Amino acid sequence: MPEKVTNVLGLIRKSLSFKLLFLGGLLLILLIPIGILGLLRESRADRAANVEREIGSKWGGVMHVESPLLIASLEIAKQTKDGKTELEKMPFFIVPEDLQAECMLTPEIRHRGIYQAVLYKGTVHLKGSFRLPEEQWEKRGKILLDDLRLACAFSNAKAVKIQSAKLQDQELLPRRGDSFWRYSKDFYLPAKEELSLHHGDTVSFDITMELKGTRRFLFEPIAKNNEIVIKSSWPHPCFIGSALPDQRDLSENGFEANWSFENQDADAAPTYSLVSHDTDFLHSLNRINLEGGTIPGNTIGVELMLPVDKYLQVERVQKYSFLVVAIILIAFLIGERLTGIWVHPLQYLFIGASLVTFYLLLLALSEHLLFGLSYLLSVLVTTGMVTAYSRAIFARKRFSALILGGIMLLAYGLVYLVIGLEDFALLFGTFVVLLLLGILMAFTRKLNADAKE
Repeated sequence: MPEKVTNVLGLIRKSLSFKLLFLGGLLLILLIPIGILGLLRESRADRAANVEREIGSKWGGVMHVESPLLIASLEIAKQTKDGKTELEKMPFFIVPEDLQAECMLTPEIRHRGIYQAVLYKGTVHLKGSFRLPEEQWEKRGKILLDDLRLACAFSNAKAVKIQSAKLQDQELLPRRGDSFWRYSKDFYLPAKEELSLHHGDTVSFDITMELKGTRRFLFEPIAKNNEIVIKSSWPHPCFIGSALPDQRDLSENGFEANWSFENQDADAAPTYSLVSHDTDFLHSLNRINLEGGTIPGNTIGVELMLPVDKYLQVERVQKYSFLVVAIILIAFLIGERLTGIWVHPLQYLFIGASLVTFYLLLLALSEHLLFGLSYLLSVLVTTGMVTAYSRAIFARKRFSALILGGIMLLAYGLVYLVIGLEDFALLFGTFVVLLLLGILMAFTRKLNADAKE
């Protein structure tokens, strides 16, 4: 090899600027496979969500319960084309004056392979009262009370079993009726016998039902006065919907949440509403995404959360991959400059590949083990492999390899600490970045002096 080429290669090997540029490029290249691993994590998370939905669809899905409604008939006189008068009956829905609901959810976890779903069985007790309208309603027709029906609507009627239903203390017979809501099946509870009711009366109701659902339980109270209680033995609830509970009691043994409020629309609208298949009232009952993405404005409820979302935890770890890889590569560069032992670019590439494999190993282990244990095993395997490789590189100064291994453990430990801090993660992570920047500035402070020499 010509002497000039040898001298040039020697200068490159000793050049700190070249090494910094090389490591910067390597760091950017390593972010590509880390990004691909992020796509793999999203794919696995989607697969887990699909399995949960599949299990839920066979169990009960996201359960949404509507407030019961009392259905009367509105008789309207209409003129035909030939001038004759015909009487037409339309459904007339009466909204409760007051409603008390008590919901008890009993959770269980079902597994399919490595995936799991949070299911529950629930007992719901609804009671309250209706105020019957006057016989003539807004000069639009005559209200008939001879065919009253008490209607209950659910997101999945197959997952609901009516235990008892009473109207004015009279037992009602459940049957399945027409679909006035978007929900595919509704329950109607026609009376066994005629009730002796009159216009303007207050009618009490009492319904007890058992139901099954997946993860989320939603209830839409549309009465004028509402008091809702939801209880469960699940210790990790997330309250969702339009309002948080007025009171809640959380413990390791479960939770109890209470809502008490008046319907904001009660003063602006009558207690009873005329509906047909294309009215706004029906559309107001047609606003729920059963997969849990969209929740109606008046709906309240709870989601039974898993204590640790492993895919979310892996995602949070991957967000700090740039910081971890940068710290470890810079540590090797400092070790190289202090020991005077040159590290080949190919060796840096293998070290970087080992750091990327850490995230793949973490994702794979977390699907089978607790996240904390998965993280510890991934750290030990990666650190052990890189430390052993470092001992071969710094053969004359093997103590340097142990120091590098300690720096790796510290870097991974900092990341685990940051993801556990949650609210202070950004603040702590910023301090770490500033510390890393300070080390770089101190290490490169004599860069111009070295270049002159």
